[in-house]
Amino acid sequence: MKLLPLICFAAAVLPQFSFAEDFSVNDGREFRGVTVTRVEPDGIVVITDDGVEKLPFKLLPRDVQEAYHYNPNASASADKTADAQAGSQLPSGEDLKKQIAQPAAIPVTSGEKKNPSSQNEPEPPKPDNPGAARHHSLAEAGLKFLVVAAALLAAWIIGRNLLCNWSQRRRQLELEGDLARKFHAAYEDFFAVWKLWNHQREHGDNDLPDHGGFDSPEVSRGESLHTVANAEGGIESIFITLASMRNLSQSEVELLGRFHQAFASLREAITKNKTLAWNDPEHAEYLAFKRLASGVVMLIHGENSASQSAQQRIEAVRQITSSRWEKVWSKPGA
Repeated sequence: MKLLPLICFAAAVLPQFSFAEDFSVNDGREFRGVTVTRVEPDGIVVITDDGVEKLPFKLLPRDVQEAYHYNPNASASADKTADAQAGSQLPSGEDLKKQIAQPAAIPVTSGEKKNPSSQNEPEPPKPDNPGAARHHSLAEAGLKFLVVAAALLAAWIIGRNLLCNWSQRRRQLELEGDLARKFHAAYEDFFAVWKLWNHQREHGDNDLPDHGGFDSPEVSRGESLHTVANAEGGIESIFITLASMRNLSQSEVELLGRFHQAFASLREAITKNKTLAWNDPEHAEYLAFKRLASGVVMLIHGENSASQSAQQRIEAVRQITSSRWEKVWSKPGA
């Protein structure tokens, strides 16, 4: 601990003649804020927090060697001694006093007077770029900033894509739910009109059954036709939406076309003033209607990844609404 007073003295006096340096040596050690007190042919003498050390040029980075004008040829003889003493502290406080007493060897800026007692010693070369290490640190900080900025940008892009996909999927689910509600409403209207229309045809408008103490409302033929026609229009609207938003396969186009024609059966029966004779639960057309309705519901809530052009989708709508299904809609596999 005898060196501590001398080190404090050097730290107070020398900064006005020297530079604070940050650099790393080739053996892995790092020096932060050290003061260079002497430049010798084979190395530099620095003051660190632990004391005074001489660092051979061959252990220093190239930019530090160039800053202090290292000449390998001129320091060939001094290298042998520097290799043995590299990284060691000065042995005593007396040596430190001698070095402090020789300010002529300390690099000085222009305009500063040198100590006359040091005129016999060669003036060490002034570093060409004393802030090289600091510039290197700034470059590292800039690189780290760019890496962090790139990571944040990538995270933003990924998050934005996920949010867009989630929003698109949510809109799709909302549309599917709306189509399903419209389909079920049209399906309910079909069965309500079908039951009332068949009863009116069989028993007359004035012979409706009692239901719990009140009479069912009378429904005229015109009202029945109006209700079922509206329901049929809703079904066609649903199918057009499906054909526009989905890439329908040929089998799915056939499914919608068959159901579209099956749904029109009730309107045609009312127009002809006939009953829709599906009274038997095992009736072939009744079972086909149920099967097709179930397929439509599954299609509304399903997904299709096939790729089709706009022209193909238009063609799908044309086929769905075609009358070609009139004779074959109830025949499975037709």
